Amino acid sequence: MAVAGAVAQRLGRQTVALGAVAMIVGLLLLDFGVGRIAAGAAGAGSHGSVLWLVPGPIVDRAGMGLIITPLTSLVLARVAPHHAGTASGVLSMIIQLGGALGVALIGLIFYGAIGHPTAARCGRSATALPPVHCSWSGSPPR
Repeated sequence: MAVAGAVAQRLGRQTVALGAVAMIVGLLLLDFGVGRIAAGAAGAGSHGSVLWLVPGPIVDRAGMGLIITPLTSLVLARVAPHHAGTASGVLSMIIQLGGALGVALIGLIFYGAIGHPTAARCGRSATALPPVHCSWSGSPPR
């Protein structure tokens, strides 16, 4: 956080854009690493080591740090002091909700893609959201 704070003091609001670019680069590096591993598994002559996966998440998380750290200051700078606690709480809740929904969606897509029995019972494709009762209880739809 100390690095992100120093960058935010120097660049101001542009720190969020820099963080977004870093996250994109990190995800592209991760994609490249997965491709190298897949090529190695297919016997295409490249090295299929899992170490190809290391730089992508590191760059991605550094970018996330550059976004999250100044975001609180940017949001609270435009809020009246007597509403600062409420605004901070709403921001924190939105960040947590976004993370939880993101993990749930990625899990849904992943388990649908590998043909997990729960996804098959729901009778939906990997890209479609199943009914809530299906995702929470695993029971088949009626």
